[in-house]
Amino acid sequence: MMTEVKGTRNDVFHLYELYLMAEATGNDTIFGLPDKSVHAITDPHYLDTAKEAIQEKGILNEEGHISDGGFFAIKAIQEYATSRKYVQINNLMIAFSESEPDELIVLTEIENQSYYQIKVIDKVLVLKDLFDSVAIVQREPLADEKEFTLKKLRNRERRSILEEEIEENVLSLAVFDTETVQTDTEFAQWLYFMEEDKLCTVNVEEETYYRVSQYWLMKELFDSLEIPYPQETEEK
Repeated sequence: MMTEVKGTRNDVFHLYELYLMAEATGNDTIFGLPDKSVHAITDPHYLDTAKEAIQEKGILNEEGHISDGGFFAIKAIQEYATSRKYVQINNLMIAFSESEPDELIVLTEIENQSYYQIKVIDKVLVLKDLFDSVAIVQREPLADEKEFTLKKLRNRERRSILEEEIEENVLSLAVFDTETVQTDTEFAQWLYFMEEDKLCTVNVEEETYYRVSQYWLMKELFDSLEIPYPQETEEK
């Protein structure tokens, strides 16, 4: 059953609405969202509910056809569903546009597994938004961080971290490539966090802890979003 979300806008959709728009583009799944078959069992009329909701948003007209304004929302869903690669950064799920290489389709979870915002945004603006909103990205590197990228933590340092609660100032980063079969060693989800004044990261699958350079973190963000890293641009 769909519930009212505060501040509902035309770029915020319930799961049911996203499923329906994906079906209109011939796609049965949407990366990062729960399997729709679960909702089909619990609410067999979910598509009817979704149709009414997107008609109210003006995406479908009264005849049930895609409106001129709705074309852009449907196109965004189609490009998101068929992306060759996905990047997950905290609550952002990011897909790549084939028609506009400088743009990303960003799906943001607004309410837990229920409401999502979808936007088409320039790559550089996505990076700027991360810099403005995630404190760990704004951090100034320490003097020695030019001397290394990753340094594996000693067991004593690792135990010290495990004994503490990781603060809210964290950044989770994972990259999913749909064009290749990723093995466990090729796929990794990284969690970046602060340990006093030092930036650290853990490979979630391997449970391996490292101290990490801020420059490394920034390059990982640039690379994952396929934005040329400033140093590489200068070298060219």
